[in-house]
Amino acid sequence: MKKLTKVLVLLLMLTLTFSAFAVFAFAESETVNEEGAQEGAPKAIEIDFDLSRFVDSLQYMWKGMLCIFIVIGVIILAIYGLNKGINYITEKKNSKEQ
Repeated sequence: MKKLTKVLVLLLMLTLTFSAFAVFAFAESETVNEEGAQEGAPKAIEIDFDLSRFVDSLQYMWKGMLCIFIVIGVIILAIYGLNKGINYITEKKNSKEQ
């Protein structure tokens, strides 16, 4: 039960982290004042936050995260299976030697 709680907390933390990055990506930045800007200086890019675009991006985010967790799960299962197989083979060799 403790492992499940740790995994759920980790998933929640990852989700919140990715959500925070998405909010910062769509957040509005300050614009450069035309009068105060030096000639030839680059101007800041103005980004406006649109809630509908953010909600649309959540669709891609959960699908991507699900795929990542599926791949990690497959890797964990493969390693677990290889570990069990190697242990079985070594036990079989040890029993033949005795």
